[in-house]
Amino acid sequence: MKKQILLIGSFVAIVIGISFTLLPINIQNDLSQFETTNYEDVPRAAIIDQLYDEYPDEDLHKTITEYLKNDGYKVVDIYKTEEVTVDFYKKLPSMNYKFIIIRSHALEGGSMEESASLFTGEKYNDHKYIPEQFLKLVHRGVPYLDEEIKERGGWGKIEDSMFFLVGSSLFDSSMVGEFPSSTIILAGCSTMKDTVLADSLLNRGASEVVGWSDLVGPENNDEVLLLLLNQTLVNNVKLKNAVEITTKLIEGKLDHSATLVYYSTGDNEITDDIKVPSQVKGPSIDTPGL
Repeated sequence: MKKQILLIGSFVAIVIGISFTLLPINIQNDLSQFETTNYEDVPRAAIIDQLYDEYPDEDLHKTITEYLKNDGYKVVDIYKTEEVTVDFYKKLPSMNYKFIIIRSHALEGGSMEESASLFTGEKYNDHKYIPEQFLKLVHRGVPYLDEEIKERGGWGKIEDSMFFLVGSSLFDSSMVGEFPSSTIILAGCSTMKDTVLADSLLNRGASEVVGWSDLVGPENNDEVLLLLLNQTLVNNVKLKNAVEITTKLIEGKLDHSATLVYYSTGDNEITDDIKVPSQVKGPSIDTPGL
């Protein structure tokens, strides 16, 4: 039976026009409580699963948590769809996570962003985040391709499916605090089509970012995520080399032409001394087609 592949990217964003009479407004006032939050001084990791409501996978969470804890992360927090809000992304750098995995729909560019945009799990509301909307720091979109919108009856039929999106504009202007030299995995379509979003994260203190160059289906996204994490967290391979190994393991086996891209504050060269394992070691991983 031929699989039907749904894409985790290349969706649609909409420009919104709003008029205001009271400006300027301090858009960070409501985040002041996060600046003094004291988090445990232990290795912390986060799984941010914006896709959970659409593609729930407790086994995926369990396996990734096991990998992280075996690698020394004492705290592994999981955030599901409804918890992934605009305000959540604003405070994320201040939450002291050294390893962050973002499983998310993403939009390549958009009407207001030079960077890729990440979908939140927060339904769009034109009365919320008004200053951010006016300043074009957030925008709205739907996780459907153009042809899917037509199949669903056009825009008038999908207004309830719109979500807030965030990208480099919000990250540059409104994030609170600094990442503690964090590793960030952007498991969503076209998140590394260019380096604009990654640069915003690095400028906020992240040390290395991995994402996809183009479209990827949800099954492949999860399969490759596990392979990559297995290499770097279980087999203790440096992330940039783990990307190269994973790329060789999946060569010719994906449903789309996307590749993993590594980007960091330091040397981005992949070392030549890489041995591709014949088998992936670690807990059992179900990777159909790989």
